Amino acid sequence: MALNINGTTGISGVDGSASAPALTGTDSNTGINFASDTVNINTGGTTRATVDSSGNLNIPVDDAKLRIGAGDDLELYHDGTNSFISNDGGAGNLVLYGNGTNSIVLQPKSGENSIIGNSNSSVDLYYDGTKHFETISNGVRLDSAGDTILEMHTSNAGAHSRIQFSNNSGDNYGGLWYSATNVMEFRTNNAERARIDSAGRLLLNTANSLDNEYRLHTFITSTGGHVFRPDGSSTRKPLAFQNHNGSEVGSVTSSTSSTSYNTSSDYRLKENVVSISDGITRLKTLKPSRFNFIADAKTTVDGFLAHEVTAVPEAISGTKDETQDILYTEEDTIPSGKKVGDVKETVPKYQGIDQSKLVPLLTAALQEAVAKIEVLETKVAALEAG
Repeated sequence: MALNINGTTGISGVDGSASAPALTGTDSNTGINFASDTVNINTGGTTRATVDSSGNLNIPVDDAKLRIGAGDDLELYHDGTNSFISNDGGAGNLVLYGNGTNSIVLQPKSGENSIIGNSNSSVDLYYDGTKHFETISNGVRLDSAGDTILEMHTSNAGAHSRIQFSNNSGDNYGGLWYSATNVMEFRTNNAERARIDSAGRLLLNTANSLDNEYRLHTFITSTGGHVFRPDGSSTRKPLAFQNHNGSEVGSVTSSTSSTSYNTSSDYRLKENVVSISDGITRLKTLKPSRFNFIADAKTTVDGFLAHEVTAVPEAISGTKDETQDILYTEEDTIPSGKKVGDVKETVPKYQGIDQSKLVPLLTAALQEAVAKIEVLETKVAALEAG
């Protein structure tokens, strides 16, 4: 039975509907009517909102407008003016929850510019009807008719714009950090490992920019080699080697026409200096040979077998017949009964030779030989004169 209340006719019994609500004022098609466990709110003969049997407040999509608070504390429109406005006078936080199957789907009216859709695991972003962002099975995809740009910005001069990579516990194990001082940092294990500074210098395991003498440009040639190009026409030092105390012990320098390979030789670094007096004796122990490397069977070269060079041991690196163990890592396919850290295989650890370190011995032996030759020449000259 409908109940009609107004200031003129009082109460009458009629069936409630959107066009003739059960409870009305002087406007006969504006009011409230009741269905089975349902309350409908109607204006102008149309149901604008419904409270169903579960206590849900439902607003039809075509009339989706909600305003709470006189000061625009919360507004939700579906009229092409505003998508959503939240302003609580403080942080303006907003949390939206889905029903566990589809989270949230926001779709603008035809002709609007943007949409963010979240259905199960997919998220899409459209602009002017074209999809520019979407989630895929193992990440996200950005698409654009022009340059594809992902831009991160900070207005704090002391902060960084970051891309960070982490494990499933959220630890930041790696990333790219760009600072307001124009420095790009490369990080692993929560620490900076390399950076490109504002002058274009590449720094590894240090944050201290070196003098311009150490600045270089590097690129890969078409043949696959690395080219180091100094930033000026004077002599530069593309490579420098230091000991654990930070003192330089060697370098590679280059000019406009040549390259030098340098090792420490300053007299101030040395003590107990004596002349080589047994150059010929030690030289005789060297066994120069002709051979080819197994990997290059067609090429025969001159050289030494490292373990035979006992006359100049500092020229040799490594130990004869030395081996090293290769261990299983997480990237390997590990057979049954093995684990990460177990020995995968044992391989040779080859010796090497720095043949430049033979030069002092060769020089001493040659000087001794020259001295002997000069003595013989003097004796021959004396015999010929007699």
